[in-house]
Amino acid sequence: VFALDHTPPLEVDYLPSELHVGGIDPKYEYRMTWTEIQQAGNVSGQFLMYDLSVCGVQLNPNVSSWPAVVDTSSACLTLPKEMFDVVKTWAPLTCHGNGECFLGAGRFPRLPHLTFKLSDQGSILQMDLSDLLLEVDNVTSLRNDREWDKARKLCMVEGPSVLDRNGNMQNPLFPIQIGIRALRHLYVVYDVNRARIGMSSKLSDGSPTNVQCKEKVPCQGMQSYVSSANACEDPKCHEYFLLQLNDATKTCEFEPGFHAIAVIFVLMFVVIEFSLNYVHEELSKRVHNALVPIEEERDAKDAPPSRQGLEMTMLSQPSVEVNSNVELRPSVAAPGAPALEGVAL
Repeated sequence: VFALDHTPPLEVDYLPSELHVGGIDPKYEYRMTWTEIQQAGNVSGQFLMYDLSVCGVQLNPNVSSWPAVVDTSSACLTLPKEMFDVVKTWAPLTCHGNGECFLGAGRFPRLPHLTFKLSDQGSILQMDLSDLLLEVDNVTSLRNDREWDKARKLCMVEGPSVLDRNGNMQNPLFPIQIGIRALRHLYVVYDVNRARIGMSSKLSDGSPTNVQCKEKVPCQGMQSYVSSANACEDPKCHEYFLLQLNDATKTCEFEPGFHAIAVIFVLMFVVIEFSLNYVHEELSKRVHNALVPIEEERDAKDAPPSRQGLEMTMLSQPSVEVNSNVELRPSVAAPGAPALEGVAL
């Protein structure tokens, strides 16, 4: 086990930096946050940083963690291009095209803190970006209230982009490289036997992390806010039919010809509606006229015969006259002959 306690020269009571071998400083021992050390290709000592943010804004909102490595051979903090852009957007810096950023002359030499965690549920750790301000005229102390009359360069390097030409995330990811100056407010411990790294913040939990952060840009109308760029994005009105952007109100409005086109469409629908109603009525009449004779014939067949028709039927049948002098007698059969039934005269 060995630990790095890098104190800035002349920062606090002229304390020197220290390397602790075989143990941990007791004042940090119970405040440590640990994570596993990973081996990624040729990069050793790599670990994951979670929820990396500045001024409350995620440096990369698309992923929750990012690989990082402590680089004691470097003095500065190296960030991927997209993360570098977020920091220079929110910190009060003036940056040039070559990637160099400066704190302007006359500005109070304090910058926001870079906050992160070593695990998803771990405690919040802080890196003070003010530690990255290079000294001017051999004056190194940052803890004072006087203004500086010269611009100070920030020891922060812009790394390569994490996106390819198609805008997709590259793999493997370029790791964040934490140089010596960025460790001034962090106590770092390496546990070689357990293959883990631990950190403890030298800043108290109540330390302000948003010192001199830029103000949030207000949006208007239908604009959407992009926190990583601290800018407002206009609505994409052109993606919708007959809509255009009103630059004054930042809202989507109908194009001038929309009302004329709308009237034409309404008239078309009215004409189509009346035409369909007319066709429906004509078809209904024709179907009704075609069904009337069939229904009348069916009703005639199903109706019961009338009284007059019944009398006519009876009159049309032949009548049988019965003589009152005819006497009905039982038939008498001769012996050996069949009996004959009928009317005896």
